[in-house]
Amino acid sequence: MGLIKLLLPVFIFCAIAPGTTIDLPPVAARQSVETPGRRESARKELERRSLEFGEDVFVGRVKGGDVEVANLFLAAGMNPNAKNKEGVTALMAAAFGNQTELVRTLLDRGADIDAVDKDNWTALYVAVWNGNAAATKMLLERDANVNTTDKLGMTTLMVAAIHGHAQIARAILDKGADVNAKAKYGWTPLIVAVREGHAEIVQALLDKRADVNAQTAAGVNALMVAAGAGRTDIVKVLLGSGAEMNAKTDAGVTASMFAARNGHVDALQALLSKGADVTAKAKDGTNALMLAAVNGSSATVQLLLARGADAKAVNNEGRTALSLAESKGHASIVDLLRQAGASR
Repeated sequence: MGLIKLLLPVFIFCAIAPGTTIDLPPVAARQSVETPGRRESARKELERRSLEFGEDVFVGRVKGGDVEVANLFLAAGMNPNAKNKEGVTALMAAAFGNQTELVRTLLDRGADIDAVDKDNWTALYVAVWNGNAAATKMLLERDANVNTTDKLGMTTLMVAAIHGHAQIARAILDKGADVNAKAKYGWTPLIVAVREGHAEIVQALLDKRADVNAQTAAGVNALMVAAGAGRTDIVKVLLGSGAEMNAKTDAGVTASMFAARNGHVDALQALLSKGADVTAKAKDGTNALMLAAVNGSSATVQLLLARGADAKAVNNEGRTALSLAESKGHASIVDLLRQAGASR
């Protein structure tokens, strides 16, 4: 009789017709089931270690990567979605520390992968912020939402762009991240990557058809940001990808003006060599030459004059490049402008 009982499950399994679906409890449900005896034993072990059975303690241990104690808490009945007083979930804590074993355990136990804290950060957001590639990979494999935003509208892709995490940025893009998402004030992943000077990420975004001419709420685009920061290599990449070199901000400022204002000769040269308008004026009548004169960069002034900048142009206040240079005490630039026929 004992042998029959032992073999009965085998007989039943073999009798099931091919192709029949067998409904089993999900992995999370199977792994989260703890017997009363096991829970009690785990509670006593926590007490023996002088560990309070509380969410704050649990999340702290997870953040510290204490796998053994974290598993004791779970065995004792701790909610895998537990949060500390700051609203940080155990899964976020595991992602913060790149604790992949705990990330897997918590997800298997039913942790909400897209739960948010008080700043609207998710576990994926935390992992990306810290550049934790392994935790990010695991969360992406479990279909974490890549397009969630924090309170400022920043996406995980923007976070990767800010910190220069190129590998993570590509992984997020491959999972369908919105390459043209806009945060507060209209910043896009491309503009953020350009601002931080992460050329590899800039290229990855352009490869995914990022809008090279997207503008912020103030009308600033990626080319202007690159020019203003003197990132000549990125300026050239953007121009090669169709950036509009004479686009203007809401105030009428062009990329060339940004470069001239900050004395970035190489970036300015890259723009002018592609046909940027050297005579363009902002709404207040200021042009690139005036901005260069104020900045005090002789090389920038020389380049603009050689490219045909009007040394006699006047802004809305009746000021010329020469009068502006004199007001700043830039004697060498005053000489250059006078040689070019400028007057006050």
